Amino acid sequence: MSEAQAEGLTLFLRDQATLKNRAELGTSPRREKPKWDSKFNTNLHAFASSDDQFLRTKLHHYYELNEVKSQNIRAEESVKQSTNEWLENYGLKAKRLTLDDFIAMGKIPDGVMEEFSANSDLTLNQIVDEFKKNFPSHLEYNSKQVNQFECGLHESIFTYTNRIRWLMEDTKKIFGLIRGENIGLLLDSSDANLGFNRDKQFKEHLIELVNEQITADRLKTLYVASYGTNINSLWPYPMCANTRAINELKYFIREQLIPMGGSNLLSGIKHMIMFGRKQLDVIIIVCGSYPDQPAIFIQQYLEQIFAGLTSPRLHLVAYDCRNPEVNQLLAQLATIKSDFIYHCYLTENESAVYTSDEIARLLKEINDAQKVLEVVGHLRQEMESSSTIAQQATDEVNMVSNAMCTSPVYYLPQPTDTSLLHGKLQLDHLHRQCCRQWKPFQPTSSQVWLHKHGLKARKLNLFQMLAPNAYSQVVGYIPSIQRSVSAQIHEKCMVQVRWLDGSIKNVHVDPNELYKYQTQITNLVGLLEKRIHWLTQKSRGYFGTLIEPNVIILTDLSEYNTIYMVHIHYCLRHLLEEQISTKSKFNLIIFGSNSMAYQSNLIDVNVNTLQASWDWFKTHNCNGSRNLLSALRLVFESQSEKDLFESHLGIYIFTSGIPDQDSEVISSYLEAKRCTFLNTDVHVALYHVDNIITDKHFPCRYANITETANSLREIAHSTPNGRFHWFRENGIIESDDVRVLLDEIDEAVSYSKQAQLLVASITDKRVGSEADWNKSDKSIVSKSVSTANQLLGGLDPSNQIEPRLNLLTLARKEAIDAKMKSITTDNDSHPKALTWYQEANNTDRIRPNPMKSKVSGRKKSNILAKPIQIKRFNCQIPTDEERLTSREWLRKYSIRSLGLNLTRLTSGMDCKHEMSFVNSTRTMVHARYCSGLFPLVNVAGTLRHLQYTLDELEAFEQEVAKALKRYIKRYEWLTTGSRKYFGLICEECIVILIDTSGSMDAHLNEIKTYLKLLIWEQLHKNKVFFNMVSFSSTLLEWQASGVVMADEVYCHDAIAWIDQLKATGGTCTGEAILCGLNHLQIMNSSNIKEMYDVNFNEMSKGIYLITDGKPDVSCSSLIKNIDEVWNFNPDSNVDLQNKKIQKNSKTLNNTSRRDKIKHTKASKLVQLYKCPPIHTISYTNDQTAILFLKKLSNLTNGRFHTFLDMTSTTNLFLDYLLQSFSKMNTSENDISKNQKDILSFPNIQSDDIRLIQKEIRTAYRTLICLKYFQDVYKETKLLRK
Repeated sequence: MSEAQAEGLTLFLRDQATLKNRAELGTSPRREKPKWDSKFNTNLHAFASSDDQFLRTKLHHYYELNEVKSQNIRAEESVKQSTNEWLENYGLKAKRLTLDDFIAMGKIPDGVMEEFSANSDLTLNQIVDEFKKNFPSHLEYNSKQVNQFECGLHESIFTYTNRIRWLMEDTKKIFGLIRGENIGLLLDSSDANLGFNRDKQFKEHLIELVNEQITADRLKTLYVASYGTNINSLWPYPMCANTRAINELKYFIREQLIPMGGSNLLSGIKHMIMFGRKQLDVIIIVCGSYPDQPAIFIQQYLEQIFAGLTSPRLHLVAYDCRNPEVNQLLAQLATIKSDFIYHCYLTENESAVYTSDEIARLLKEINDAQKVLEVVGHLRQEMESSSTIAQQATDEVNMVSNAMCTSPVYYLPQPTDTSLLHGKLQLDHLHRQCCRQWKPFQPTSSQVWLHKHGLKARKLNLFQMLAPNAYSQVVGYIPSIQRSVSAQIHEKCMVQVRWLDGSIKNVHVDPNELYKYQTQITNLVGLLEKRIHWLTQKSRGYFGTLIEPNVIILTDLSEYNTIYMVHIHYCLRHLLEEQISTKSKFNLIIFGSNSMAYQSNLIDVNVNTLQASWDWFKTHNCNGSRNLLSALRLVFESQSEKDLFESHLGIYIFTSGIPDQDSEVISSYLEAKRCTFLNTDVHVALYHVDNIITDKHFPCRYANITETANSLREIAHSTPNGRFHWFRENGIIESDDVRVLLDEIDEAVSYSKQAQLLVASITDKRVGSEADWNKSDKSIVSKSVSTANQLLGGLDPSNQIEPRLNLLTLARKEAIDAKMKSITTDNDSHPKALTWYQEANNTDRIRPNPMKSKVSGRKKSNILAKPIQIKRFNCQIPTDEERLTSREWLRKYSIRSLGLNLTRLTSGMDCKHEMSFVNSTRTMVHARYCSGLFPLVNVAGTLRHLQYTLDELEAFEQEVAKALKRYIKRYEWLTTGSRKYFGLICEECIVILIDTSGSMDAHLNEIKTYLKLLIWEQLHKNKVFFNMVSFSSTLLEWQASGVVMADEVYCHDAIAWIDQLKATGGTCTGEAILCGLNHLQIMNSSNIKEMYDVNFNEMSKGIYLITDGKPDVSCSSLIKNIDEVWNFNPDSNVDLQNKKIQKNSKTLNNTSRRDKIKHTKASKLVQLYKCPPIHTISYTNDQTAILFLKKLSNLTNGRFHTFLDMTSTTNLFLDYLLQSFSKMNTSENDISKNQKDILSFPNIQSDDIRLIQKEIRTAYRTLICLKYFQDVYKETKLLRK
């Protein structure tokens, strides 16, 4: 076969793919003229790519102008098109981005053409048939065309995503996209749709639909009807759409849309078709309840009636219907004709809207594009094997990375070259090493490095430098005085220094030698800093330094590391390229619940083995827990004894959490193996980002970051030369290599400071020999203070070596201390200035004069009372969360407790506004002193004077904003973690009652998961004493002996006990509560007190009841029985207290109200001491059951918490708060914009969250009132001008 025939065959196959695409699009199968056969295409292509405007002709401008106009027209029409119509212009087939188009882009390989050209006897048609039967495994592609094709796919996915977002806006999300000019609207007015308080929201959504999509300027004809048991139409026939008709429609929705019995959908459809068969384009049916007729009757009727009709088409909307049969019926009706549309909306489940026809069609198109992208990505990986294309890809990645530096994604904690993680390893230095035959640089640990370059190696120890000029003190015995006397010759020429052995030696100090010594110390410190900088660069920053010639890398791939997988790939890739490539042998081991090695033994390091190990590592995902012991056993028991005995082997563990086994078990195992394999060391690299337990990934063994670091540090130090390395994304936290260098730097700096002190002591000695010591006290103090500052400035008292003090020095030091103390007391005697002060321009307030009389001084003290009062505007709420109930927490930190209530601003007698009636003018006249002096504000219907400046109001507003921010943080904390599901555990000793009746089967798996989170997050963290009891028809106790402390052993046992729970039987709530009370009373026995050595009488106790409904017995009888049990007290001491309180209560009838409140609080304390509170957690929507649980918790002074329907509600309220608070400082009107959503948000039933929500509303009302005060102040100031 000739080259011309081969080229013709290629074009023929490309045309066959084009014909196939056109057949699928429904266009004519007429063959187009190929591009190569058109005499205009080449020139147009050249001119289109040319940048020279003078080469363009009028013809080309005409075609380009028409193309731009057609694009604008299509953009305007896309708003009015359905998804199917829109995809005809913007779908994958329209843009030629399907898989067939991608295959048609390829070129037939030369080898295949030569294979077919060998059969010269075959005709062209026979060659084509044979070629189709034996299609080649891959085609040849141009990299530029592949990039353009892939870019087109990404742009298409972006376009489809934007259209989905547009369809999810406003009423399009609720009712879908309404198209057509002649519209009929059929509304469901049955009792099931408009009852149960559903009518208010339904009417609001309909009004929004009318205002947005059913407007007079978009429609020509409009007809509206509703169906219940009967049909109710707004007009007798379709009306022209105008403003009057739209207003009548709104009135019909507000007033006439009322419940009308059943749901006669079939009659409503017949009515709409009868009136709108010829006049309407589309009939919108909004259905919210299941129809009275069977679904098969409605479907058969529509199939028969629309068999011969082309219009109108149906737009079926399933509005907030929780019955899946209604959604299924409407979806089946939409399949009768291709232009019928089905739309689904559900308030509780936002994902239901994705089942709508419009959005589901776009999601299918996105899925098809992603499948084509997978094929393109597979082809790209094959193409990257070529060095030329790999270089092009690297250049493009560099361009993308440079562009990403300006994107917000660049600031996230992720590697900057994540796109390079899927390419080949960069091992160019390994190629050069093989060619030149030289050994690479082998690093050492910092401890070994200091033996060659440290202070001792360079003989820079201060005592080594002073030793040649150091002399022992001469002591002799004098018979005349009969005692030993020390020589005093050193006082003029030597300095006494305490030596390392504790003795005192006389040292002759040479300043020149000390200067040289300090220069050497400075150079050494610079060298140490350079090594520290080197240790923190590249892969050494997150793995440490690999010092052994043979290494094994143990990588943690537990399920908890799923979110860190990109970081693990990034770190390991750089480790292979930079450090392992310089070693002799290596191996990789991954461990989760199980362990797996890349090779059974150590393998030689070369380009092929490194690349193969990297490809092997990328194929594994995170799974299981952290079974580190199995990975270590795989190393010591599977590797060959030759590698372990003869070579120096380093085992490097790369993990992000605590292993499954205790550190003592792993350390003992390593110590035993170290006795056998002397040349093996174990090092640990800990990677930590956040100490957060997610809802999806629970650690098998919980520990905070401090416990994790201590455990892994112990494992690393179990071998003599083991090193521990701890880092996170912003730098190294702890490293043994760096710590040794820092200690060496501290020692060097200490020697330098001691040398500086020696030089200063010589200078002081010379000055003292020439000066007169009998000067005045003032000169002594000034000179001594300056000398002390010069000698002691910047020195560490624990490291400096001072000369021995004689009597004169001690006397001088005491004089200095006494003088400085007197100066300090004199300075402290002056009063300090107030933090809050009035501005200088406020001249009407006069400073007090102590020489005035008492009366004037008293008046002026009243005038100055306000700035001292402003000083109390201080919001001091701790940043750390406290384990208190919301009621107790708000007693300490509420707006009122912090003194930030608005009543104090206008509650004084000086704020009263005087008005009186004048008979002569018959009007109310303001007092003369009130007019024009102070702003008037309306507080609760009365006029008050605002005697605060604008700055003071702004300061008050800032403090309220701080409190509001802290309330929002508290709200967010209460709605995250296990607190979202079970509330906050405030007591120190609790019993958890778990309902495992048959009705809990739907929630039991969810409760098990969240109970495990509760045990690790609240009980184990706070060392709470706890026990668990499951109840159905019978009781099942976890610990029959009573409560136990939540240590690690009991927490694991509790989790195993939770896993075996099953839902069956009835609900014996009363027996479970009595059992929980019995467990809390057992803890007062002497055996348990001796076991834990704590006083249980002083501990707070509580019972947590987790259930989904009412008990088997009557709710009222159960509450009555619990009330009797809680009021009964077998303790005689408490009975005596009750008797005393009852006796005292008779004498309190004539006392004040405050004493009565104290008596009530005392009785409550006795009640709390007697029986613990019962906190109820509800998993039901039954209002009767919720009312029972609320009464039960209120009866025992407990708290009520609900989980169902709380997640979306709390998240929505939190979003409102965060948006409002983030915009509060940027604009002045943001408070008024967001107050409607926040202040009108429904109350959450959970007690703790409801109280915080109430306090947040109070803070917002305070800010709104402050805004009103500021506006009044500004208006008053303008009127004065």
